Amino acid sequence: MNAAALHAERLHKSIVLASGERLPLVRGVSLSLAAGESAAVVGRSGSGKSTLLALLGLLSPADSGALRLGGRDTARLSDRQLSEVRGREIGFVFQNYSLLPHLTAAENVAMPLTQGRRLGRAEIRRRTAAALAEVGLADRADSRPRQLSGGEQQRTAIARALAGSPSVVLADEPTGALDVGTAEQVLTVLLESARSRGAALLVVTHDLAVAERMDRVLRLDRGALVEERQEAPCG
Repeated sequence: MNAAALHAERLHKSIVLASGERLPLVRGVSLSLAAGESAAVVGRSGSGKSTLLALLGLLSPADSGALRLGGRDTARLSDRQLSEVRGREIGFVFQNYSLLPHLTAAENVAMPLTQGRRLGRAEIRRRTAAALAEVGLADRADSRPRQLSGGEQQRTAIARALAGSPSVVLADEPTGALDVGTAEQVLTVLLESARSRGAALLVVTHDLAVAERMDRVLRLDRGALVEERQEAPCG
């Protein structure tokens, strides 16, 4: 087994309601993902999936528990360091693509590489071109989002997530806005690209067909995580 790219231990997160009552959203979640491993988190609406993704992506602090990325304890990091680790170690893929409409596909992919990194222009161009080629969009580099289909926009978002060579890719309903055929193609691209780069992949989804493509299936129920399957998927 490869070393853990992501290791969470007993993460807790709650909110305080107007009544003063504390409502738990994530309850004692522990999870390890190895480099190149994929997992799906499933659960009904309100089960805490989005909250868990925000915790693992360093977008929201946990009330308690520990989170290590690449062996580094994130609890010991300043806000600036957390931002740097998030930009360097984590790639995000969202259901709504989150592409900037005034930028080309290449410019959208390159944008994260220009923030908080010491990369020369030639290296940024090289990484951008390689990521777009990997998702089959080398010929659409100069197209803007409105000129791309939904599947092409999501593949551009995948290229953006992978261009920085993150150790962890977090995908929130990455095929939710796509038709079945396009969703299958996009999911294959996401899985194969993450595996070839040795990135751990965690997908939050309500689609059991998507979940079954992952190495592991985890269910979140009222904030608690239960492993349902752990085996190599077929096909």
